[in-house]
Amino acid sequence: MLDPAAVVEATANALRLAQDMERRSGLVCKKINLGGGFGVAHTEQRRELDLSALARGLLPLFAERKTESPDCDLIFELAIHYGRSGTLRDTSRSDQDLAASTSSSATADSNHHLAAAGTFGAALRGNFPAYNLTRPDSTLVTRHIAGPSCNPTDLLGIDARLPAPGEGDLIGVGMSGSYGLTASPLLFLGRPTPVELVRSAGQVLVGRRRHTITDFN
Repeated sequence: MLDPAAVVEATANALRLAQDMERRSGLVCKKINLGGGFGVAHTEQRRELDLSALARGLLPLFAERKTESPDCDLIFELAIHYGRSGTLRDTSRSDQDLAASTSSSATADSNHHLAAAGTFGAALRGNFPAYNLTRPDSTLVTRHIAGPSCNPTDLLGIDARLPAPGEGDLIGVGMSGSYGLTASPLLFLGRPTPVELVRSAGQVLVGRRRHTITDFN
């Protein structure tokens, strides 16, 4: 959903469907949910949706709908678009050879960020952006970023490019503001949930504390 023209076309189709349903049923839509059309590129491609081009295409559609039905609310679900607002922060535990490929072991795993870990072996997956937050200027290397669980799909990155992590370095997994913790199998294999920190008005606050399996038993 990174092509403005495609989002505009899908929105126009949805509005036409709503209009047709109204005409056939005699009912009036008070709200129309247009879905999550504002996409972000979770992978390393760094593509972005052109919001200016999108606005130029959507505003005439909205104006026409408001003229026909001024009391109808039009809604987009923007959770995906806010993916860029979050980063999973993790600690590198070691560097090792894993299946003939150099690997960095981390403390976070698929139950913290299932989407970044490929949703239990998805056929098509791309790496979320990976960063070395401790030493951002170290030499770029290619690494598997392996989680600590026994699950063979527990990889937050496969051949990910990032500044070389050493033991104890903080690794960041970007684009984690959506489809992160709340879309992951919490407490998988009994591992605790991460603390969620929120930066607001220059302050960093605890948005959600860490929970362990004993909190739920």
